[in-house]
Parts: sequence; C-alpha cells; structure tokens
Amino acid sequence: MIKVEKHFDGKYELTNTIDGITYYFGQFNNMDQVNFEIDYRNKTGWKINPPERLKWNHLPRYIYYHKNKKKLRVDKWETHRTRHYGAYNTLDEALAKRNKLLTELLENKR
Repeated sequence: MIKVEKHFDGKYELTNTIDGITYYFGQFNNMDQVNFEIDYRNKTGWKINPPERLKWNHLPRYIYYHKNKKKLRVDKWETHRTRHYGAYNTLDEALAKRNKLLTELLENKR
C-alpha cells in the first residue's frame, strides 16, 4: 500500500508496505517529485533501497540498522540486557534469523 504523508514543513514522505513490511522511499519537496518517484518505482518493481537508506523506525521488530558497520542486527531485550543474535548484510537474512528466533521462543514457552 503506497502512502504519502505531508509534514508540517510542507515536505512529502513516501512509504510503501510490501509483504507486510513498511519501507521508506524518500522525502520530497512537492507532489510532482512524489508522482515521478512512484512512476519510477512502478516501472522498476519497487526494489528495496539499500540498508543505509532505510529509516530505523521502518524496520521489522527486533531488527536494527548499525550505521557504523552498515549491517542489520537482530537484537532482543532479555532479562535486563540486550541479547545480540547476529549481524546481516540483507534484510532477508535478518528476517530469517528473527523468524527462527521467534519460533524457538514460542516453542520454549510451551
């Protein structure tokens, strides 16, 4: 679902939800620029931006972007500390690890 939000400063933010995950595609000065970007993304198939352009608050739960290492981390808060489960180059790798982690946690609770 394509979403365009207008901010108080007059700029527009473009996001799109793909497979249940919301991705950030940029901030623009006017609607002409937004429409141009939407047309371009429709032609290219809405390829996901590289991780350095992802907004940290648009990542799935337990996945964080490490700016210095330019990698995606899987972290979970457990018993008064953050437990690190790995650093990954792509969002798909990080999602696979996160999903495996959540499955193991659910099995342990039963």
